[in-house]
Amino acid sequence: QPPGLLSPNDALVIRTTDMRDLECRHSVLRRASHDFPLSDRNELERICSALLFSLQRIPFGSGLSAVQLGIPVRVAVINLSRMPGREIFLINPQTISLSGRLMTRSEGCLSLPGFKAPVTRRNKVTVRAFNRRAEEFVYAAVGFEAAVIQHELDHMLGRFYWDHLSPGIRPQPVQETEGAFDARSSKQR
Repeated sequence: QPPGLLSPNDALVIRTTDMRDLECRHSVLRRASHDFPLSDRNELERICSALLFSLQRIPFGSGLSAVQLGIPVRVAVINLSRMPGREIFLINPQTISLSGRLMTRSEGCLSLPGFKAPVTRRNKVTVRAFNRRAEEFVYAAVGFEAAVIQHELDHMLGRFYWDHLSPGIRPQPVQETEGAFDARSSKQR
């Protein structure tokens, strides 16, 4: 089990534990990640391969950040289709713009499996990042993909989806057949 991801046994603990206790046990996820030095191509390839390998083996995963594997650098992979070759690597991403309507979706996290909560995010995001070959690009996403990118950007800043919840709202247990996000259940605001 990678250090940032909780085991199924850990997830059971939060049913009776304060969220702060859970976060203390996984404090690396609460620290802001640092930019990856693009000159280290071998390490970049190692991290990208580890992210891709992990994401492909986690049911329902749409994105994964290096910090979730215990590597505190600004690197993430997104693959909504879960098809090999369709992944997008975001290395040292910077948000250019957040726009569009506010949308509320049921959101979960691979670092807290088996739980979800309604999270409100902007429906559009544009980022500037580097790809797996260390080439700079600009990427715009809408809808579900925009939410996944914002979720991974939050991880790089040491934030969790439950930081966006209203006071008194906590992530709720869900069935194992549900993904980290539910693209079908979204509301515009």
